Amino acid sequence: MLEKIKEFIKKHKKLVITEIGIYILALIVFFAPVALASSISVENVIRLVNEARASINIIALKENAMLKRAAEEKAQDMIDKNYFAHVSPEEKDPWYWIKQSGYDYRFAGENLAMNFTNAEDEHNAWMESESHRKNILNPNYDEIGVAVKEGVLNGRKTILVVQMFGKQMNPVSSSEENAVGIAGLQTSESDGSNAKSSEGKSSFQQLVKENKKTLTGWLFAFALALVIIFIDVMALMHKKHKPLFFSHQE
Repeated sequence: MLEKIKEFIKKHKKLVITEIGIYILALIVFFAPVALASSISVENVIRLVNEARASINIIALKENAMLKRAAEEKAQDMIDKNYFAHVSPEEKDPWYWIKQSGYDYRFAGENLAMNFTNAEDEHNAWMESESHRKNILNPNYDEIGVAVKEGVLNGRKTILVVQMFGKQMNPVSSSEENAVGIAGLQTSESDGSNAKSSEGKSSFQQLVKENKKTLTGWLFAFALALVIIFIDVMALMHKKHKPLFFSHQE
């Protein structure tokens, strides 16, 4: 059997190469948009915010550990108490979480999102909302903290994202170490603690972790394509039926 396959490929080399090329092109056309979509991660959320700010020449936001902690605690509170809002059932507003983290702010704001599957769609939804876009592009802010948490809200598993924006009253140097639900809030009111550093991971491991679903999809698609190509080759060899995709040529 192996010898027959080798002989067939040698005899119909051009045909086989053409068919493989067509399958690869089809995979690129159908799966490229999925591959280009970024997973929802802290890094991707901040990157998209700063790209939007750079497009209108506004200074990029630096990640701040205190704001990050405020965002994480707010996100966890929403999951624990099953709500999606700026003000909790206990009437704790965003500024409560920011102050709890030790962040003494002059300006502060919050964006919330849930039920999105990729960072680009989430960011675009924020940018299409006047209040959220105002937070993202506000020149008064110079720092940001983001939380991305998976959990169950209203009986549905989701990815919850919290953005906390701010500008400190007295900055301490070097202290920085999706139905779709969406909401935005900001304020100019004002009221540290040790920064919490994140564990370092290699860029490759981070890439695999952030794009696990996409990579799995690609592997499945390529496996399916290989199976179809194999069926076509067998069909041409035995001449029992036409190939599934590419017509037989002598």
